[in-house]
Amino acid sequence: MSETELKFAKRAIAKIAEMGGADMRLVLDYLKLFFSKEQPLSLEQTFEILCEVDEFWKTYPAEIWQKAVQKLLANKVSGSLKTPLLNHDLLIDEMELLADFERDDEPHEPVRQTTKPEPPTQFIPPTAEQKAQAAQHLQAMKQVCSRQRKAYPND
Repeated sequence: MSETELKFAKRAIAKIAEMGGADMRLVLDYLKLFFSKEQPLSLEQTFEILCEVDEFWKTYPAEIWQKAVQKLLANKVSGSLKTPLLNHDLLIDEMELLADFERDDEPHEPVRQTTKPEPPTQFIPPTAEQKAQAAQHLQAMKQVCSRQRKAYPND
């Protein structure tokens, strides 16, 4: 193992240790969604994913993050999730969906009942705006990871 790899291994282990408890198991299972036998993750890529996950922890309540990861893991088991994942878009979508549902659960004025539209019968790709928002979010997370690396240059 090179000195650079050792440095990223130490950082990844420290980041996982910070998460602790049941969340640590979820983080490790989530990391597995990015692995493939043909192209395993480097230690640097693993550390970057952990930094991005750390940002999710700061943005979303723990319960939402946990439920979103559990949903992705269940989708993997059922075969409806294709891996390896290339980004966090599915996790972000699931967390946003859960956060919206949680906000909808709060008491509010009743609205007039309307007929519900038929659900779409096929996959509707994300809009350009949704893709741009996801790209901006990912860029912000990368910047945080970059600052983290600069803060600990000798690890």
